[in-house]
Amino acid sequence: MFLVALTGGVASGKSTVTKIFRDNGVPVIDADAIAREVVEPGRPAWHKIKATFGESVFHEDSGELNREALGRIIFDDVEKRKQLNEITHPEIHRIIYKAVIKCFLLGHNFVVMDLPLLFETRVMLNFIHKIITVTCEEDIQVARLIDRSKYTEAEATKRIKAQMPLELKCEQSHFVIENSGTFRDTEEQTLKILAILQDSNQHWKIRGVIFATAALLVSSIAWILNYKYKCPLNEDEMVRLASIMGDIDDWHEDPLAMADSDEDHHPLRTLNPFHWAMFPHNLPDRVDHRFYRVPEPEVYDDTESATLGVAGLAGGRVQDRESLESDVETISDELTHRNPDERRPLHRQPAAPSRPAGHPDAETIDGPAHQPQRPPFDTSSLFQHHFNTFFNTPLETGFFGSGLPGGFGFFDLHANRPWWKGDNVCTEREEKEEDIASDDNQEVAVNGGTGAGVFGFGSFNLNVESCAEKQHKYVCTSIKNVNGRKRTEKITRQCCHGYGRPRNGPPNAHCEKMDLHSMEDTAERLGAKEFIATLKKSGLEATLENEVTLFVVPDSAYTTFAEQMWENNLVAFDPSARAKRAIDFASMTARDVILGHTVNGSYHIEDISNEQLLKTELPGANIRINIYPRGPAAMAREHTEHPYRYTANCAPLVKLNRVTERGIVHVVDRVLVPARNSLMDIIEGRDDMTLMRTFLEMTGLDKMLREQGDDKHFTVFAPNDEAFLKLDKDIRRKLKAGNGCAQNILKNHILDITFCSLAAVNGVKTSTYNMLNEKLEFEYAMVGKKLPSSGTENPIEAMEEDPSVGKKSQRLRINGQALIEESDVVASNGVLHVIDSVLPTESGMPISNTLANHNLTIFKQLIADAGLEDEFDSMSNKTFFIPSDQAFEQTETGRYWIRQLKEHPESLRNNAELKEFLEYHVVEPLIKTCELEEKTMPTKAGQSVRVNLYTTNPVFTTVMNRATVNCARLTHFDEETCGSVVHEIDKVLDVPKMNLLETLRSNADYSMFLRLVSETNLTELLASEDSGLTLLVPKNDVFLEVNAWYQETLENKEDLERIIRAHILPNVICCTGIVPSEWPFVRTTETIGQHQLKLNRNRRPQVQNAGITKCDVVARNGIIHEINDVINVQSQRSASGNVGNSGPFPNFGRPLTFWFK
Repeated sequence: MFLVALTGGVASGKSTVTKIFRDNGVPVIDADAIAREVVEPGRPAWHKIKATFGESVFHEDSGELNREALGRIIFDDVEKRKQLNEITHPEIHRIIYKAVIKCFLLGHNFVVMDLPLLFETRVMLNFIHKIITVTCEEDIQVARLIDRSKYTEAEATKRIKAQMPLELKCEQSHFVIENSGTFRDTEEQTLKILAILQDSNQHWKIRGVIFATAALLVSSIAWILNYKYKCPLNEDEMVRLASIMGDIDDWHEDPLAMADSDEDHHPLRTLNPFHWAMFPHNLPDRVDHRFYRVPEPEVYDDTESATLGVAGLAGGRVQDRESLESDVETISDELTHRNPDERRPLHRQPAAPSRPAGHPDAETIDGPAHQPQRPPFDTSSLFQHHFNTFFNTPLETGFFGSGLPGGFGFFDLHANRPWWKGDNVCTEREEKEEDIASDDNQEVAVNGGTGAGVFGFGSFNLNVESCAEKQHKYVCTSIKNVNGRKRTEKITRQCCHGYGRPRNGPPNAHCEKMDLHSMEDTAERLGAKEFIATLKKSGLEATLENEVTLFVVPDSAYTTFAEQMWENNLVAFDPSARAKRAIDFASMTARDVILGHTVNGSYHIEDISNEQLLKTELPGANIRINIYPRGPAAMAREHTEHPYRYTANCAPLVKLNRVTERGIVHVVDRVLVPARNSLMDIIEGRDDMTLMRTFLEMTGLDKMLREQGDDKHFTVFAPNDEAFLKLDKDIRRKLKAGNGCAQNILKNHILDITFCSLAAVNGVKTSTYNMLNEKLEFEYAMVGKKLPSSGTENPIEAMEEDPSVGKKSQRLRINGQALIEESDVVASNGVLHVIDSVLPTESGMPISNTLANHNLTIFKQLIADAGLEDEFDSMSNKTFFIPSDQAFEQTETGRYWIRQLKEHPESLRNNAELKEFLEYHVVEPLIKTCELEEKTMPTKAGQSVRVNLYTTNPVFTTVMNRATVNCARLTHFDEETCGSVVHEIDKVLDVPKMNLLETLRSNADYSMFLRLVSETNLTELLASEDSGLTLLVPKNDVFLEVNAWYQETLENKEDLERIIRAHILPNVICCTGIVPSEWPFVRTTETIGQHQLKLNRNRRPQVQNAGITKCDVVARNGIIHEINDVINVQSQRSASGNVGNSGPFPNFGRPLTFWFK
């Protein structure tokens, strides 16, 4: 049986996942429930807390623990917090262990443990086999916490920020469940993980280990008993055993006594394997480094601090990270001062490895000063020691080690010793100090992360330290802020030169001596004899004796290159052909070629980060290293040496990390092009890119493509002149003008990364994002070469002369539209690919094209007939709210304009009314839905439109997932056009001409309600342009049915004002925002008279006891809803007397802004 940890943040949805596991028969242990259980009245921990902290931390009536009072005591008192942990943690652990053993005896394959503070406390990490983290979007997390605990938004956000970030937990987990969607989405992800866990055979391994251990113990005891009763002891043996028993008594008093004793005491371990297993710390030649501390000759802070390791970045939903071969992150877990080499590696493999950007040049430390010293015996680790091998330690390095014949090493403590604490390991140290601004609450970032956490009842800042284990090195980085100075310390442990770890060996394989050869022999063994011969002829033999990294070329590729060099120097190429190739070696000597492949210093490929530039011995020429993932088929092959593919100047590296006596050799599949020119220089030098050069210069993007530096890297998919000539003339004209559309079209062809052709994997789609944040998809396609024109020569003869003509070949296709004709033209700041078509993008098209593509034909036709097409196409930084064709047909205003299009199209030209109508649908500036807020926004027509947000979720009422503009619902949104964005709406926007009071006066059916309003002196409120109200207006026929009541109300001024105020809401609520809601999730809103009205939707929207018969009559300062009854507030008392509690539904007492803002 193995353990699975379930963790996450507050209100992230762990309980939902827990329920799914329980419903599927999986046992779940809830640590929070156990923590509450151990402090129940009468429990031992309850008595200890009372004795330690007094009666003040308990409720007087029930005797239960007052967590708030206790939290105030321990919040800033470390000692008090430590006392509380010493009381509660043993009880919690005891119950957890008991539950685990019970599940084991019942035959369960695995147990899910709900551990919210798994990474913060780190107590259970050594027992866990798999980790599942439940995460969700922060706004949803805040909303859930508000609804669950009735916090304010600020309080909820503060509590979430105080915890360890979910991103860091995800990076250290095997599985991640994204719980921002529906329950069905969460259940589907959970069941996929459940299937993976059920298919695991880990429980059989662990059961086998347990039973084998039990058998060994039983046989050992039987052997001891047999020895005791069948082999009588002579006098000498009795004296010796008596002295041994005396030593045991001394050992209990002083655990170090046995360490200093002579070898005569050791037979006890041979005699009794049970004692030898229980007390492994006494063996002088066998040290369990999981618990031993190996001190370094350095000074560490004595202040109490907590450390948290920051892992690499990972994404995705349900993902088994053990399927990825990458670096192992080590997380430091101690809350007190300890050296970085005490940290135990947690074998969690993140999706993307963290790679140092440089090659450290630091002092190597080794020698006698670093011999391990035995610490005092720690009895608290005994239980952890025995169960660690069952629940966490890899079987290859634990029980199935090499301690006994046949592969069994049940008690081989050296097998669990980290390789970087073993022999043949050299240590390098880098230290850097710098002044920083004093800030007691400063967060320290390591490898792009921040540290924060909550422990117990209080919270405090954490010191952050990150350790990463790679194939050949172990690196710990620590950052401390001491007296206003930031101290960065980096300790690197790696196999000494001449030693290495087998890549496909056991996870904890130690450094072994390697069979090294000279750089010349190594390169020749790799098939680069021609390259070495050229190096010698060039007088560079001394290079082979230096510590360098050499990128050698196989003989076949180098011979082909040499022939091209000879041809290039002796044959007169056509100048245009030379320009197209963009590679001119004529001015280079063979010596220059060799120097362009030589880098000073030794660089393992794992030490080089993506996009890193290596300076070669050839002045002005660098080698850019890029890293790309392998395809699924390659990852599935066990013999794959590296999980990633590497390129040097876009040339694939085929053999890596061949260590020599002096340096390192990598094999590249072709001669590297010296990248000396920028991307813009290359474009300017090509005769087939005159239009591309012009467009870049007109838009100002040419400056970006000339930028140089380590962080300047771009990929340009450059259409040739023929590709641009295929475009519509109007689009070419806009490109030449250099406006916003032209920039978007060109940025659609540019990436801010180096994308070599090797990045695309044959057989699958590869995707990345351009500078517009739009996806580009790449896949290989079979393409045939065009036959020559029959007007000039015979196609059959041409095919006989060139057999490749007419045959299909594989080419890289982008978005299913453009083919790459020439790939991997390397520049000093990136790479260029020549394509045969311009890549279309909505964000580069004018608004007229976008309307046509999305079938918004009526609005487009109105723009054209009004003569405003050019004006609308040239608009930038605008937001268009465009009604659908169906919206025009369903409204009176829309039908009017449709009739005008059909009957009098000539009257629409320069029509002022139509221009105002069209411009009322245009808002400045550009606003996407994620940026919408409840407010009024100015339109191009001069009037304003009102944006409202609402939710369709009956539970999480503060999570806004819908929007309206003047009560018209957004149905499709965020369609980008040239410098603007288009949102489709389901209603035509009428330009409001009147305020609320004028609207009441203009409709005779509202006269009786208007009379009541006039009697209450509320006319100024309804006439105010900034009021933003919602009026619930009963028509005259409603009042006529209760005419006697109406007349009586006119005489009673107090009741009259109360009734009218119950029909006026201080915010705009559209009918769309009134959604079905059932008890207990009843929605209410507050009137200006402080009455609470229930909102619901059955067949129609309802407010309290009245149904809305006509929705959303828009005025300049609000809206009007017609209702079929007078709002009944007769049984409601004043605001000081529990307003709104007249019905059976609870009164949430929330203002409108809580529910709808």
